[in-house]
Amino acid sequence: MQLSTIGRPIDFKYKTNRAISFTTIAVVLVASIVRVATGSALLDGMVWGGKAGLAVFLTWALCRELDPEHDLSAFVGAFLLLGSVPWVGLPSLLLLFWMLQASRIVNRTTGAPATILDSLVLLALATWLVRQFGVAVLYLTAGTFLVDGWIGPQGRRQLVIGGVAVAAGIGATLFHWAASYGEQSPNACLIALAFTIVFAPVFIGTSKVKTKDDKSIARLHPLRIQSAQVMALLSGILLALLLGETGLKSLAPLWAIAVGAPFFWVVAKLRTGKAP
Repeated sequence: MQLSTIGRPIDFKYKTNRAISFTTIAVVLVASIVRVATGSALLDGMVWGGKAGLAVFLTWALCRELDPEHDLSAFVGAFLLLGSVPWVGLPSLLLLFWMLQASRIVNRTTGAPATILDSLVLLALATWLVRQFGVAVLYLTAGTFLVDGWIGPQGRRQLVIGGVAVAAGIGATLFHWAASYGEQSPNACLIALAFTIVFAPVFIGTSKVKTKDDKSIARLHPLRIQSAQVMALLSGILLALLLGETGLKSLAPLWAIAVGAPFFWVVAKLRTGKAP
């Protein structure tokens, strides 16, 4: 039995995969050197550089899930994230990885439903993240499972795990495992909403997606791709509301994608006279 179906190995036959691999290595090296040159200890500088490179790579990977129709838009998002680091700092890598895995479970770009191990790993990761980001992460994870199960096929198990995630959220609150939320931030929420509106052309265009899954068997399901987009953006909006500036910065990669993907869409439309 296959343990995981949502992993997407880097295939170096594709130019874009080679490009992001070289870009990631370059970011790690340059960021490490700059960090050490500006006063950090060698090991600290190398660790920071590694995190910067991983943030760029995961941003690229997440954009490939949210905008699978356009290979190059992921690079726009990745470079926007890199450009934002001096101002907003590094994002939360674990939160970014959680969103990446959740998106893959919903959109099924790999061509297969998530295994029970995939779902349990995501649930475990969400349970850990509530220590820093509050119980909303578990409820959003429950939403991921429920959406996946509702669209189907083979979704009954996901509905059950979604119920477990809701129960875990209640338990985390009762036993004070989850971080508490302070005063909500409408301004941060409005910024997140503005980014979401900017993403609208990509969301609308996804209804006509032609890309096939990793198995090259079937065309990706537009409803699944759009559902993954909605879940990701809803997560960003909710965390911005509950955590304010911290929530926005922690998911800076998502907002880089929300701007970068439609920017690529508009530029391509202007160059060709039609939507890419």
